[in-house]
Amino acid sequence: MKNTLYLLLLFYFSSCHQDNEMDGAITGRLLLFGTDQPIASADVQLLGSAMGNATGGNAYVSYWQGQTQSDGSFIVPKSSNADWLYFKSTDEFWDLGYASAQEVDYDGSNSNYYIYGKAKVHIQVVDTSLSGLVSGVYVYAYAPESEFVTLIAPGDVYSVDVFAHAQQRVAFQKLLLNGEQTEPEFIYFTNPTFLGEDTLVISI
Repeated sequence: MKNTLYLLLLFYFSSCHQDNEMDGAITGRLLLFGTDQPIASADVQLLGSAMGNATGGNAYVSYWQGQTQSDGSFIVPKSSNADWLYFKSTDEFWDLGYASAQEVDYDGSNSNYYIYGKAKVHIQVVDTSLSGLVSGVYVYAYAPESEFVTLIAPGDVYSVDVFAHAQQRVAFQKLLLNGEQTEPEFIYFTNPTFLGEDTLVISI
C-alpha cells in the first residue's frame, strides 16, 4: 500500500512539474520572411547577455539549444536570464550571427519569428548614350556581404547575394573619362516573388 501511494504521489508531482514547465515555455514558429513558409530543422538558441569581450563588443551565453519541427514550430524552456532567440539554418538562408537574434515575446504564445532567404542580383551596366564619356560605374549594392563599392565597366556584370522577398536598393555613380564623378543615383526595386536570381540593368 505504501509503495502504491508513493508511486501515485511521484506521478502527481512529476505531472505538475511538466505542466509548470509547459506553462512557462516559449513557443513559436520560424518562418521565411516574405512567404511565411515554415523553416524545418533550423537550429534555435536561447541567449542571454554576458560581460562584454576585450574589444568592447557584446557577448552572449546560450542557455538552451534545439531545432524547429517540420512545421517550423519550437518549444523553448523559459529562462529569466535570457531575452533573445537566435536562429540558424542552411546556406540557403542568411546567418548574420548573434546580431540577428530576435527578442523573446514572453507575453505571447506561438509567436512568429523570421529569417531571410538568399537571392542573387546580377547588376549589368549598359551604355545607351553613345557619348563615350563614361569609363565605368561605381556600384553600391546594399547587401549583407557585398563589397563597399565595385567599379563596373560598360558591358560588365556584377553579381551579389541579397535578402530575398525584400526591397532591393542600389546606388551608383558614373566615372567620366576626365576623372570626374556624377552625383549618386539610387534605384529601388521590389519583386514580391523574388527568390532565386534576377538582373538589374543600369543604363548610362
